Amino acid sequence: MAVRQEQIVFGCAALLLGYMAYSGSSDSGRKPGLGTTTEPEFTSHPAPNTGIALPGERLDMSGMRDLFTPPRDTVALPPLDLERPPFELLPVLAPPALWGPAAGHLEVLRREPSTVDVPGLFEDEVLTGGLDDTEFDEDPIGDPNVGLDISLLSPQERKAIIEGYQKLYDWVELDGNVIWGTIRNSDRYRITERLEEPLRFLLIDPQTGMEQFPGQPPIEYARERVRKIHFARTAVNEVELGNLTFSGTLGSSDLDRAIAFAQRCIEVRHEAPQALDMAEAVLKRAAEIYAVNSKKLDVAPQLVLARVYEMGFRFEDAFDLYTSLLQEQGQDINPEVWSRLGALQTRFRMFDRAEESHAQALALAPGSWLVRWSFGRFLLERGRFEEAITHLTAAEAREPSLPESQPFRVGIRRDLGWALLSIGRLNDAHRAFQRAVNADPTDENAVSGLLSTARMLGDASALSDARTAVDTLQGESSGASFELLLALGLDAIEEGDWIAARRNLAEATTADPFRAHLALRARSALADRTGNTDVALNAIEAAYQVDPTDPWVLLQRGRLLFQRDDLEAAETNLRSALNHELDFVEALVGMAVLMEARGDAASAERYWQRAASLEDDQANVHARRGWNLLDLRDVEGASEAFRTGLRTQPGLPAAQGGLAWCYYLRDDAEEAITLLGELAERQTDATSPIRIWAETQIVRIQDHQEKEVWLERFDRAPGIVIGNGWQMQEGYGPEVNLEEQAAHIRGRFTESGRVRLWREEPVDAFLRFEADVTISGDTKARVGIFVSREQQQRIGDSRVLASVSLSRNRDGDVQQRLQRQAGLEAEYENLFTSVWPTGQPMRVAIAKRGTGSDTLIDLYVDDLPVLEGIPMPRMGASTQNLRFGLFVDGDTGRSCNVSLDDVRVVRRRP
Repeated sequence: MAVRQEQIVFGCAALLLGYMAYSGSSDSGRKPGLGTTTEPEFTSHPAPNTGIALPGERLDMSGMRDLFTPPRDTVALPPLDLERPPFELLPVLAPPALWGPAAGHLEVLRREPSTVDVPGLFEDEVLTGGLDDTEFDEDPIGDPNVGLDISLLSPQERKAIIEGYQKLYDWVELDGNVIWGTIRNSDRYRITERLEEPLRFLLIDPQTGMEQFPGQPPIEYARERVRKIHFARTAVNEVELGNLTFSGTLGSSDLDRAIAFAQRCIEVRHEAPQALDMAEAVLKRAAEIYAVNSKKLDVAPQLVLARVYEMGFRFEDAFDLYTSLLQEQGQDINPEVWSRLGALQTRFRMFDRAEESHAQALALAPGSWLVRWSFGRFLLERGRFEEAITHLTAAEAREPSLPESQPFRVGIRRDLGWALLSIGRLNDAHRAFQRAVNADPTDENAVSGLLSTARMLGDASALSDARTAVDTLQGESSGASFELLLALGLDAIEEGDWIAARRNLAEATTADPFRAHLALRARSALADRTGNTDVALNAIEAAYQVDPTDPWVLLQRGRLLFQRDDLEAAETNLRSALNHELDFVEALVGMAVLMEARGDAASAERYWQRAASLEDDQANVHARRGWNLLDLRDVEGASEAFRTGLRTQPGLPAAQGGLAWCYYLRDDAEEAITLLGELAERQTDATSPIRIWAETQIVRIQDHQEKEVWLERFDRAPGIVIGNGWQMQEGYGPEVNLEEQAAHIRGRFTESGRVRLWREEPVDAFLRFEADVTISGDTKARVGIFVSREQQQRIGDSRVLASVSLSRNRDGDVQQRLQRQAGLEAEYENLFTSVWPTGQPMRVAIAKRGTGSDTLIDLYVDDLPVLEGIPMPRMGASTQNLRFGLFVDGDTGRSCNVSLDDVRVVRRRP
């Protein structure tokens, strides 16, 4: 513990007194005997005041003079106020892919903030500036094959064109030729069975899509001329023709074929609305093949039938069927039934029951790839990624190897890839997606995952391979799924292809309305990057309405609202994001910045500290935390934060500038200036904001070091002599005296005039004069402070060349008066500020800035600026002294009682 000098002196004095007392008590006088009869004389004394011995408020000794240092009437100025440097922009998060990463692993999406101004990107009209108009043309430009002579094409080209025709039109091989059109016979799908019936055919020109003989009825062709009839390769024709194959009696051998047909109907249900009805009818007939009591009971048709019900939104029928299988048909030992029931329960957000169903399935068949896959998908959707990876990895290890099981293998691998991506295991996720693409290059979900992980990895080779896979897929497919459109949109944002990004994200939004919010959040990021902030906010609002629990959406919404100064709403969103993921670093940083904006540095420190503890390698976070600690006056903590930031990123401007301030606040201005000078030198651009800031701080510190505060508390013996350089102007009645440790002007005016008390400082040295002025209630005169430049006259009076005063008139109004040159009388003007009360001290001040003809004056009342930047060129355009002090203007017969105390004069060191 540090020992103060006062304690040392006290100890020495105590030892000396003890020694003196000991010496005085050891005389050789005779002690009175024990048998004396003299009674002692008692004297009554008043009880001591114990209150003076009670502990009082501890004085702050930090600013007091050293005990053994000679007295001084000047002290150093308080440290400069902090001026924060231009901070490096904090990183932003790119929008996540279809599945993640999750909020706790979004660091893989961090990007350097950048904005490219693309006005009009989201407007309907075509963008200008050299962009091709066709980029936004959504109207077909016509069939390029119109008028084309097919005989002139290569075999491959002819084949491609003919395959396109076959997807649109029926065609008939007739007398060695092929005609295109539409079969118009009633019950057209059985026309091949009715050989005696003529073929009624409406001819169509395949190149134009128009009827060859408009307005004419279909042409009838005798069957002997027809060699073969083909139906257009559409989903409707496919299911209609497939359904005909099941018109007869079904046998056991037809079971697999019926199930395959039903599954195909499910796939094309959007293109062929009648497909689900056909599948239901076929499956019910297939299920009747096996009796309930049969030992060979096969529930495959019923499971597919339940799927048909689900796809047709007949969920009650699906639940009834699963319940019947489990309770009535003895399938409670069938793990697949439990898994399917769990999937349906998940769809209705019956998560606890769904998990119980999946757990039951797992208990019945822990080695089943299907059970593991189903449970893994459930956990993936619930955000329990680590558990999902366990089951999906086990499913992949047991995946079926039969050719017809290819879709299952692909599904397991891509789900594993998404689960791995969700926890930030990018390399493992990329390999899982690559295995899925190897199994089926046409699976758009797997290709989307491959592109997303390659983009996050930043591996040029992997990204090139993923884009090759996309090109191959698009070459074999006429459309794109939601997953692929979203992945392409995100990739286009990264590449800066704003038009392609907008187009892909717009198509994704309409492709799957149930997942449109995933595309909308990406649209918000795109709009934000291109300077379309209104579109960005609207898009994220739409995404929030769909899924108000998405952490990225909450972060983006909070950030955009913060930019609009809606701090309350921004805080609500950021807190919600943290409620979903406590380790969400970006949300913690956002809350810290928001708290700083509110002036709550203590709360901000808690968020900065948490963010820094989660990711120690973010130099910007340490630097920003250091500046916040400086606001809290924790210089040691700030210094450590800045040093940590510099260890992570040497030369980080915000950290080095902050460390310089730490040295300055430790009274080592020389080292602070050195660090700031090094920081400025590293900025080669003279217009760099960092360089300008560093050079400005050097000037501020050097200028501040040249200043001091002269103090006057009038703590001297009372009398008519003020001393200490003060001068007075009397002769009108009131007298100037030193009383009660303050300078007083008291008395009655015998004639109208001005009584003054002042000191002088050189013009170049004087910077500010402030004091406490107390006016008694019975004072009926103008009282105030002044700063003036005066010329002494031979007769003892002075001529005012320029003057500034801040005063209270007899009615209590606070006024200012500016005299800019000699002989030019100026009027008093009201200052609409706080009231100048009587009977209590008012803190008033006049400050000077600038030099020479650029001199400016500021006025302060109650420590608040009331008028700033007043030009007073004649106040500083001289080497003469400036006078400053207290004045009282009164009329004959008026009395005054005014005191001046606690004077502080800021000046440059002599």
